[in-house]
Amino acid sequence: MSQHTALNQPAPRRTQAERREATRQKLLDATITCLARDGFSGTTISQIVAEAQVSHGASGHLFENKTAMLLAAADEAFWRFYRRWEVAVQAVTQADDRLEALLRVTWINLLHGIENEVLLELLIAGKHDPEFNQHLEPLFGQFLQLMQQSAEQLFEALQPDVDVAHMMMLTQWLFRGMALDQRIRPSPDYFTPYIQAWVTLLRGQVKTRQAVHTPAPK
Repeated sequence: MSQHTALNQPAPRRTQAERREATRQKLLDATITCLARDGFSGTTISQIVAEAQVSHGASGHLFENKTAMLLAAADEAFWRFYRRWEVAVQAVTQADDRLEALLRVTWINLLHGIENEVLLELLIAGKHDPEFNQHLEPLFGQFLQLMQQSAEQLFEALQPDVDVAHMMMLTQWLFRGMALDQRIRPSPDYFTPYIQAWVTLLRGQVKTRQAVHTPAPK
């Protein structure tokens, strides 16, 4: 077969399972977009379907209701956030001051992303919807556990009474609160001295482990 003939061959047809998964991914992407843009209360199935450019029937086959769709989108947002954390870790492996570099990358690349906007929207929604919060809680629990395991892999304590996982959890909670305040303090320079103050405090508590080559926990 000539190269010209091969180039003109039609692409193999996707299986039903592949088409179903592609549609599901479109709906998840659209849900994340709508949550970040319109908020929890402003996100409807009609908006999601329109954003995804799929039919209402397709969404109904894949998700029982809006809650199921939102929970699946929450799971997707968690994993995207965590994958960005993995990339951030890899990006600073050669930095002279890995602790400061990682915290700054975390603040700039993770807490400013669409995934964080979605997670904040869902957390706020759970406060006013106990049933939704009950479904959301295990997802957050798994995510926080992964972050704690990753912290223990990357850092070690300088004092025997310091818990590395606790320090890193405090970091992400601090940064998430700061990210909320960005809505009224849009200048990124405003937060610089506060980030530096936290880095200085952490330096007295933890240090980065040397030569960590194993991938982050899954």
